[in-house]
Amino acid sequence: MRALRLVLVGLVVTVAVGCGDQKGTVVSGKVTKNGSPIKLGVGEGVTLTLTDGGTTFTANAGEDGNFSVQQPAGGPIPYGTYKVHYVHYQSPSPYTKTKGYRVEKTLPDQWEVSPTSSTFAIELPPK
Repeated sequence: MRALRLVLVGLVVTVAVGCGDQKGTVVSGKVTKNGSPIKLGVGEGVTLTLTDGGTTFTANAGEDGNFSVQQPAGGPIPYGTYKVHYVHYQSPSPYTKTKGYRVEKTLPDQWEVSPTSSTFAIELPPK
């Protein structure tokens, strides 16, 4: 009986480990401008959206331009081909009289997310 329990526990652990990948990955990367990593200022941000036509995943770039796209509750997004859309914005400021701006763009190329391709870069156009 004890041997049977050990075999069952071993099977459960094997199944749980085998399902961990879920055929997906966390997509990461960096937002650049003029070929260099950006440094987002106060009130400035970049929001990325990846969509495969049915499901959409969204992420915000950090102050250093790094981003990580994953499931809303965390974890990998499915492998596949995604259209990529970004919004680069600067909120207006009454203190510095910054007017603010909002640039939206869908990238012409799609991202093919696979076990060997999960890191990407977005190059922002000059203002």
